[in-house]
Amino acid sequence: PFDIHFLNLKFIAGLLFGILFLFGICAYIMFVIAKSNHSITNLIHTELKSNPTIWDNKKFPDYINQVNTLSLSSSKVMINILIVTIILSLIIWTSTGIAGTIGFILTQIVGGLTLNSFFITSGTLWCNTKSKLETTETNLDTSHYISIFFTDKLGDLFKDALGPILTDYVKFNLLLILILLGFILEINEGIFF
Repeated sequence: PFDIHFLNLKFIAGLLFGILFLFGICAYIMFVIAKSNHSITNLIHTELKSNPTIWDNKKFPDYINQVNTLSLSSSKVMINILIVTIILSLIIWTSTGIAGTIGFILTQIVGGLTLNSFFITSGTLWCNTKSKLETTETNLDTSHYISIFFTDKLGDLFKDALGPILTDYVKFNLLLILILLGFILEINEGIFF
């Protein structure tokens, strides 16, 4: 079961599933953030339509309702991610055996560090570039400032959301593998020996 080389199809399958998991988690996080942004916008528009005195500073928005709505939505998403990650990981680990699990671990560590470095570096670069352009008044009306402004919004998503979440995901997945390693070995021995 520890036959680790690139001619072992289970090892290659573990490598591929590991990188697919990383990209899948990143895509899902971006989808959830876009969905949350849409729900925040809808909540704000509904609040402004129902209370037009907010525009006159006579009444405050109902921030508690917005926070509660977003908290419930975020909790549902996190529970769904946790359940899907555990179920899919167990299916992959038990079907690919130890060689596939080791390939999965390798791509989680190497791919996770690479993607995390990319997200944090690119997000920081875009943020610093926008800050540098904002130091002079003449740059604020140019097209390259507008493009950097919108690129910085993507950079905020990269460095403030995807980078830290990806780091925590890789740590969680590695701890889950270590906890379930005996179970994976038992299933592997029962099926293949």
